[in-house]
Amino acid sequence: MARLEILVLATIFLFISGSGVGMGADYVPPCASIIYQLSPCVSYLTRQENHPETACCNGVKYLKDYTSDKQERQSIWLEESGHGGLQ
Repeated sequence: MARLEILVLATIFLFISGSGVGMGADYVPPCASIIYQLSPCVSYLTRQENHPETACCNGVKYLKDYTSDKQERQSIWLEESGHGGLQ
């Protein structure tokens, strides 16, 4: 089940759309922070809840603030997972 949750969280992160205020090219939020911020979304994405919790929406907004486009969001996740973030 933990792998499913990580996969769901990774999917959320990769498909966040829109632009935000970038935090700079050198800053990458830690994978643990990404997972923590998106963990409230798991019950919604696994269809245990009909609507996302407010905490889920806040987590998505939090992560959106670290990047200015989808490519940056994907790069952050791929960089973190390459450092063992998904193990």
